Amino acid sequence: MKDAPENAKTGRRVWEMPYRITEHAGGAGKNRRFAGTVKLPPGEYVLRYETDGSHAFGDWNAAPPDDPEMWGITVYRAAR
Repeated sequence: MKDAPENAKTGRRVWEMPYRITEHAGGAGKNRRFAGTVKLPPGEYVLRYETDGSHAFGDWNAAPPDDPEMWGITVYRAAR
């Protein structure tokens, strides 16, 4: 999987987005989303995201998701 956070020191993947935990994001059937919280222990992480050239932000080859501005990865710091 190309889209996953990794521990910056070990390079180990710390989370994945398997299809079974996603829901349809509107538009084309291939548009999927995960709207949840992923809790990671304190540390340094690298977030990698790759989209293909045929269905990407601003260049959709099928119907875009309902909220195209949120397409990709969004990271927020959770309130403590």
